[in-house]
Amino acid sequence: MHKLHSVEIDVDAFGVDSEVIIPDCMSAGLDNAPELDAIITAGDLQPQVVSLVAQKVAGNFTTLALPTAIDAIGLKALGIVTSTEPGVTFYLEKFDADGVSTSGNTDRSLKISAGVVVPRRITCDHQGHATLSVDVVVAKETGNDAIVISDAATLPTITGDGLRWTLGSCKVGNKTLSNYTRLDIDLGNTVETRGVQSDVYDAYVEVRTHAPTITLTGIDPTWFSATNIPIDGLACTQANTIIYLRKRSTDGSGFVADGTEEHIKFTAAGIATVQQAFSGEAQRFSDTSLVITCIEDASSNDPIVVDTSSAIT
Repeated sequence: MHKLHSVEIDVDAFGVDSEVIIPDCMSAGLDNAPELDAIITAGDLQPQVVSLVAQKVAGNFTTLALPTAIDAIGLKALGIVTSTEPGVTFYLEKFDADGVSTSGNTDRSLKISAGVVVPRRITCDHQGHATLSVDVVVAKETGNDAIVISDAATLPTITGDGLRWTLGSCKVGNKTLSNYTRLDIDLGNTVETRGVQSDVYDAYVEVRTHAPTITLTGIDPTWFSATNIPIDGLACTQANTIIYLRKRSTDGSGFVADGTEEHIKFTAAGIATVQQAFSGEAQRFSDTSLVITCIEDASSNDPIVVDTSSAIT
């Protein structure tokens, strides 16, 4: 039996021996997605031939270790280029029948050496922990396996204590928004794999878009107003649109002090529009939501810029 342990990212762009271990994973998976053809031809009731015609391998993981993952991957797709480095490796820890971790080099690793790492979305709810979800889109280079499996692996060492971030203060178009309950950043990264010559595996990856949107949900219907965000929307700049994820402390105070440079800061440019003016049920507070459609600004800043070691100001 095995349990999820961690994900290692070690691509050429990091340099030699500069692997990053992604800890605090809440989930992970690897799907081979085989496509088989077993058509039945005239005069038969049963297929006579079955063929593996395609296999689109894809992995995924979700982590609470946002700074570690964001600093390694960024907010855009990261190519798995591995002329000198191994690539992306999923580690599973082996346990015996009594539920005890086995000793020695007995753990399982699954290594991917071509494709792209795709950060998908960052989400956080009121009193929850912020998470980052990531896909690993796999390509297959000639002469290499799409996945290299080992059952004699050594688990990487995870250093440091687990750290968590949650909702912090928020300003959109220079309007301070209070009473918000959920943050959802869809990073808008779309990729597509392409194959040639009827190969089972796709050999090429097209990175097509990075078009992020930010959705904020709260319980203050006055977000939608002439003085806050009018019906025609509100212009946002990197200077006046700032969203923080606040770092939790482990000393009983709840949060790390605002002036400490350990919080996560997002700035964005684009247009903010109220998506849902209100939605109410019986005796519950009504919900209001807005969406920031992000763009590259006139100074060529990315649609969303992130600082994973920021003070809250």
